[in-house]
Amino acid sequence: MFYNQDLQLMATNVNITAPGIENGSRIQLYNITKSVELYNQQPDLTSTTFSTTVDLDSNDVDNGDTIRMRVTCQAGATALLPLEVIGTINSAGLTFPQSQQSDTVYDGIGIDGSIFDSSNGGDTTSGLTMTPDGTNILITLSDSVPPYQVTVQQIYSYFAYLQTEATGITTFYNAITPVDGLNFRINVDHVDLKIQNTGTNDINLMGGRLFRSNETTVVYTDSTQNYGTITHDTGFLLQFIQPQVETALGDIVASATDMSTVKADVAAIKSDPNLNLITAIYTS
Repeated sequence: MFYNQDLQLMATNVNITAPGIENGSRIQLYNITKSVELYNQQPDLTSTTFSTTVDLDSNDVDNGDTIRMRVTCQAGATALLPLEVIGTINSAGLTFPQSQQSDTVYDGIGIDGSIFDSSNGGDTTSGLTMTPDGTNILITLSDSVPPYQVTVQQIYSYFAYLQTEATGITTFYNAITPVDGLNFRINVDHVDLKIQNTGTNDINLMGGRLFRSNETTVVYTDSTQNYGTITHDTGFLLQFIQPQVETALGDIVASATDMSTVKADVAAIKSDPNLNLITAIYTS
């Protein structure tokens, strides 16, 4: 407590609150004015309103400072879109108006992204393990049976989990935007994220398109290490060729075997220098 010049009693402990927070969410409060993290936890909420107390007479926050709140949430095969709001704290405290929204793309994928994390032992079924490293995501695929495939949906599911971790909400927040279930944009103005293969198997990244907003490669390579490569199937076949095949067949839907045959034929054409007419299907 302290007295102002008018000898009025002023409270230095004030509340920062946010109504409508889903239980299990990770919440980060960051003082932009002072570049100080004030809070970073997954509180066990007994109601939908989050509240924490800060001291305006401390070194971390003063009256008039700009405060940022980030909220992320993922549990099993369900997630909410990341939320970021900014406000100014004063002697009355600060209340953040917000509304968490469902991540319908994550929910549609139906994968618990936490199973891929190295701290959880990775996914024993697919052999896929992912690890954050700086601003990159490291991929190791221990599967001993080819083809060695990782989908962009698996990467996005892992990312949704990653940004609910204490370091992830700081380092990887809003790094990837799900345009839809097939297209995922890396926002390089937020995070300079790339994917690195740290296993010995050459990996085919498939299932859709993972792209950087500045149109540079999503693949990080380290020439000093004897790691496997990553070939990126952008989903061209899935998004464009498969619908054309199905249209040509009329009521007959192209099966997975049909599309595997088409894909193998296209790969053969691409590898033949005399027949290389398709140049936009694969990127590296």
